[in-house]
Amino acid sequence: MIHFPDFPQLAGRYTKTSEEDASYNCIAWAAGRNNEYWWPDANGVWPITEKKETIECFVNAFLSLGYSELPGDNERLEAGVEKVAIFAIGTEPTHAARQMPNGRWTSKMGVYQEDIEHEWGAVDGPAYGTVARILRRGTSQDKLPDSPTGWRYISRLPSTCIRAIVRRWRSVISRLFQRNENSSQ
Repeated sequence: MIHFPDFPQLAGRYTKTSEEDASYNCIAWAAGRNNEYWWPDANGVWPITEKKETIECFVNAFLSLGYSELPGDNERLEAGVEKVAIFAIGTEPTHAARQMPNGRWTSKMGVYQEDIEHEWGAVDGPAYGTVARILRRGTSQDKLPDSPTGWRYISRLPSTCIRAIVRRWRSVISRLFQRNENSSQ
């Protein structure tokens, strides 16, 4: 249950989208994962080797997933683009939210709490602070499927390597289909 004094702008400005679930946190949820706890410490999964509780480390984690930094504040919806906002109090990261295709944002409200859909700025306040950085990436076919096993290791590769791997496999599969079509004629 959300404690509204911690989120003074949230009351009446959100929709609950899941029940409470302690198997993941807001950082994982913003990265599109709902089966892992992401934090740069000994207890969490982290997509890069650097493990520091700094805004730069959180930015680098999302850069490793194919995001790029946006200059300034640009929370507006863009077609074909997925955005993530990293929140902080001072220099300490506290939260991350992901923009949904409808322009609203989705947040996991604490480890033992539910996911919500909300307007921009609705989770600003004493608990999470304010948005420190916004990152973006294209929502193309080149995104790898979510998996609790091997994909998280592949996602540590630079996005250019991942795109090359995906293109190569598409090419192989395309040639296999062409061979099948030729042999059936």
